[in-house]
Amino acid sequence: MCYQGLDAIIEFLKESLGVHIREGRRGMHMNHHPEIELTSETTATGIWALDDFSFHIGDRRGRRMAGHYHDRYVKVNGDWKIEHTGYRTAMYARWEDSSLDVTGP
Repeated sequence: MCYQGLDAIIEFLKESLGVHIREGRRGMHMNHHPEIELTSETTATGIWALDDFSFHIGDRRGRRMAGHYHDRYVKVNGDWKIEHTGYRTAMYARWEDSSLDVTGP
């Protein structure tokens, strides 16, 4: 699917995240330690570390993933935009545990 414009993107995120919360899913998706390289006056590349945890409380299962985002940026009319984003997984772990206890809102 493709969403264009800020309002459409925000509405998609609200709805999709709301579904996860209603279904008992919790998680966090973090990107950190950016390494940005200017490749010209209007282009750049970036690598971001990825750390992702996800839990499905009702099914008592979880997932952890780590990797790196590899992005390309372009400057359009003076503003930097993401031209391409994607990630490579370095580690992926899943588990099911009847003793898994996840608390939160």
